[in-house]
Amino acid sequence: MKRGIIGMKKRSGLGLILLLLLAFLLVGCGGKDGQETAGESKEKQLSGKAEGYTGEELEALCGEWSAVYGLFTSYEEDGEKTEQFSMASDDSMAENDLVLYTEDGALYADYRDSVMTCYHLPMERVKEKLYEGYEGYDWYLVAKPGRWEEVPLRFGLNDKGELLRFNAGEEEGDRWEYQSLFVKNDSENSKKTEAYRYARVVTVSTAEELAAAIGNRTKIILKPGAYDITALTAAGTTGKVSESYDTVIDVPGFYLDGIENLCIEAESGELTELYITDSARPVLPIYNSGHIKFSGITFGHRIEPGYCSGSVIYLSGASNIDIEGCKLYGCGSYGIEADGASDIHLKGSQIYSCTYGIMYLRNVYYLDAADCDFYDNSGYEMLDFYQSSGIHFRDCHFRNNGNKDHAFMRLAKCWGIEIDKCKFDDNVYAKFADNDAEEDESESSLTIENTVFHDRN
Repeated sequence: MKRGIIGMKKRSGLGLILLLLLAFLLVGCGGKDGQETAGESKEKQLSGKAEGYTGEELEALCGEWSAVYGLFTSYEEDGEKTEQFSMASDDSMAENDLVLYTEDGALYADYRDSVMTCYHLPMERVKEKLYEGYEGYDWYLVAKPGRWEEVPLRFGLNDKGELLRFNAGEEEGDRWEYQSLFVKNDSENSKKTEAYRYARVVTVSTAEELAAAIGNRTKIILKPGAYDITALTAAGTTGKVSESYDTVIDVPGFYLDGIENLCIEAESGELTELYITDSARPVLPIYNSGHIKFSGITFGHRIEPGYCSGSVIYLSGASNIDIEGCKLYGCGSYGIEADGASDIHLKGSQIYSCTYGIMYLRNVYYLDAADCDFYDNSGYEMLDFYQSSGIHFRDCHFRNNGNKDHAFMRLAKCWGIEIDKCKFDDNVYAKFADNDAEEDESESSLTIENTVFHDRN
């Protein structure tokens, strides 16, 4: 399987990005037409007439547009191609706005992004493709040439109602391209922008097909059934699982590493399960990856009941992980184990029958669990958090969990732990929360509100 985009050469990527940013700044500076205010531009006609355009073309062009994503691609001398992709919804710095309007029989644009704002830019129509191979109309728009003509704003329109901004150039022998896709506000395209995250959609029915499909900007739809991923190695041959702060064990098996923008979802409501038969390994380790989503999947160890040393899902260096409508079952040690992860979201999911606890979090920033069910887990502390913050449980149900010899929660160097509108039924524990007074960052690290307890203590 191809490795992720994280391995891009830093010198080239950084240099090219700086070059682009400088170019954008130059486009947005100076010029009489660039001095108008945003209030003035909003009064321009979003429909009308402009020389050289048909009424149908102006109807398609004129209006308010917002960027959906940006894609930066570099082609190095050795033939290597690397990409950096970002959704505008993931990064406020990536937000771009464009307004196209007519005035005095001509077409103008107001444009704003994170590094520049420019108003009343005359747009010229060029009768050729935006670039070779562009799947759109055989003309494009460009900001009228001036002293910034080397870095113009160039936009191409296609029959899907999308505008694509495109620039290209070279740095030290390496070619680069930058694309930013825009959709018109309140259009049908604007209602399904999340679909643009994925460049391809693949439906699979075997574990081998699943492994082969793993990649950046990919949505994988799993046919119903049980997928044994124990022997898979296509996504990696060795995972590193930290069992303590001074011991690291190499475990062979399937994992995700350096993957961005991947969705794996069940095709239907029928059982769709990813499992392994090795109790020492996590079912699915995820390293150095971001914007990974699972929907409607069951994960677990298919072995005789007992104690596992591998968790169900293990996260390290991962961010923006969404687990929606999923089931994570034991005998995995923990349903979720995370070290150095952030922005984890659980919604409408279950964790059950794990033999160490529900979650073990180390150095985690922000986890939100909403409308989840945690039950029949045993072992030690059910929620064991170290040096973590922004952990929220909302509208969750905890039932029949715990061990009478251990606290239900253990917090060390934590802050911002919140339990709100949850229910606790038939759980057992020595005490509910064990806060290490010497290691606790705040006396109020744990907040419990609007929560009902009917435990067996």
